Formats: sequence, C-alpha cells, structure tokens
Amino acid sequence: MCEGFFVKNRKDYMSIHKDRLLPPFSQEALGLSENKRQAEITWISLHNWLHSILRDRITVSPELEKLGFIGGINRTNTGALTTAIGRAPTEQPITRHIQPIKAIARRLVLEQLELAPSTPLTFLKNELELGSGVHLVKETIGPDVNNPGEWMESMQLLLEAGVSPEKMFFIPTFRDPLDVVASWKRMWGWEISNFPFESFNFSFQKVEQMVQEAKERNILVIPYIHEFLRDFGSAKTLARILNIVGLPFNENIINWGDDDDPYWQGNIVKYDVPPNAWIQGSLSPKHGGRGGLEWRPIKSEHRLTSAEEIIVKQKIKTALDVYKRMEILAGQILAK
Repeated sequence: MCEGFFVKNRKDYMSIHKDRLLPPFSQEALGLSENKRQAEITWISLHNWLHSILRDRITVSPELEKLGFIGGINRTNTGALTTAIGRAPTEQPITRHIQPIKAIARRLVLEQLELAPSTPLTFLKNELELGSGVHLVKETIGPDVNNPGEWMESMQLLLEAGVSPEKMFFIPTFRDPLDVVASWKRMWGWEISNFPFESFNFSFQKVEQMVQEAKERNILVIPYIHEFLRDFGSAKTLARILNIVGLPFNENIINWGDDDDPYWQGNIVKYDVPPNAWIQGSLSPKHGGRGGLEWRPIKSEHRLTSAEEIIVKQKIKTALDVYKRMEILAGQILAK
C-alpha cells in the first residue's frame, strides 16, 4: 500500500512541506545524489500519508475548554513537566495524553515498513479523543531521522482537527544542550563518535520554528527552561507559568510524595508504554524517581568529560544558539 502511495504522490512531494524545516537524512540513507532525491521523495510521501491518516484519527469535542501542548525535544523533562501541570487543582481533573500522535505514527511505520521506533515500546491506542475540560498533549520529535513517524507536525494536526488557537497554549521545553547530549548518550547508548548531532541540532531548530508558527497563529507560548527550576525554584517557576496559561497552582503540583508514581495517576491516556528508564523522572523515589518537579545535576558517571565537552560544543552550536534565544524569551515572558 505504501509503495503505491509513494509513486502516486511523488509529483506532490514538496506541495505540503516545501516551507517546513525537514530533518537531515542519515548518510546511509542518502548515497549518491539520485538516491538522496529518491530518499527525500519517499520520506516526505510517507510523512504526508501519515499526516492524512492521523488527522482523521483525532476528534475534538466542542466542549474542550483548554488544550496545553507540551514538549518538543527529547530528554528535556517533558514527562515530569506534563505530570506536574496535570496535577493542577482544576474543578474537572485535567486529562493527559502521553505522546499520542508520535505513538500512532510510529506504530503505522512499524506495521507498514517494519521500521522499529528508536525507543522500545508496547503500543496501546490508535486514536486521540479530546473531550470536555482541560487536556494536555505531550509530544516529542525524533531522534531517528529516517523514521518520519518521529517527526510529525503534531501541533498542526491538532489545529486541523478542530482545536481553536484561542484554546491552545504551547509550552516548548528546553534544557542545557550539554545535559541533553549526556541524556541522549545514556538513553540510546551512543558514543561521541556515532552521536546523531544533525538530528540533535535539528530538534532544537524545529522546536524554535514551532514557537514562531504558534506565535503567528496567536497561540499562547511560554517556553519552559529546565534550569529555571534550579535558578528560581520550582514553585515560583511553575506558579508563574500556570498563572499565564490560566490554571491554578498549589504545592501538590511540584511535591508528589514518596510512595506513588504520579506519572500513572489521575486522568492519563496511554498510547504506548515505554520502559521505566524513559519515564523515571515522573516516578516515585522507590522506583528511582524524584518525588516532585525539581532540577538535579546529572550524575557524575553520566556527565560529559572535559574532552567530550570541547568536541560537543563545536558540534552543537546551532542547539546552543537556540537555547540562548529561548532562555531570553522565557525570561521576558515570565518576568511580565
């Protein structure tokens, strides 16, 4: 089915995404220039096919009160942040959707092309239903540049499905890029010699582009800088963010207790199940979590060495520049 789709739509391969920032392809996928062109056509065709399929799998209730779209870059505390905001004491409890669009897209790619996701997953659900009240959708992009299911235009899909920009707020998540590199290395087992720096930089570029697109659509944007928890405290940072998006704050949002796993509590809709290691920041201390939303330094055994830092800083200048711009923007918004 997919192969026929590619042939039918090759002439249209730039029609939808010609103005979009597309991920770089791995050198293994490119080869000679003609192979590169065909790889791009195939990738974009599959991406557009996924976009069409996913758009029809999202339903939006007219009684949707507010939708928070959270995330962007992998390993930037997206899970813990979504867990925290999902604990806001609203009259009708907030419903959290954990990576629905990416999960459904990855499942479709696995079924059609036998291309496994970069994270080991058990898939659960094939549709996204946004009902009444306040909903949060947590999504990330990447890191596999050859899997279009990991680079979906999730915010665009939600808008096309009927979410009003006036009801949406966008919290793009950012973290010190050196710490993000260390986290990617730990979770995926990469070394500096084979680290996907192009994919890494692109993730930062893509989320910055999403910020600009959201602002152009009059979507409320409040960047989350993970280091603000360290510099200003979790309570002050989250209270300010929630005040801007119109949600109530109390201490239970950032203090979760020692026994229960808050990630699995409340109104959570699961679309896949990752190993605990991938969601550890949202688990209880007895399962290796933190018991709350807070900043902690990376453990010494996982930090980049001084020699690695020198190499990495040269490789991720794009990501570092994006982080600095978003840090400034977040500071300006939260200081108002």
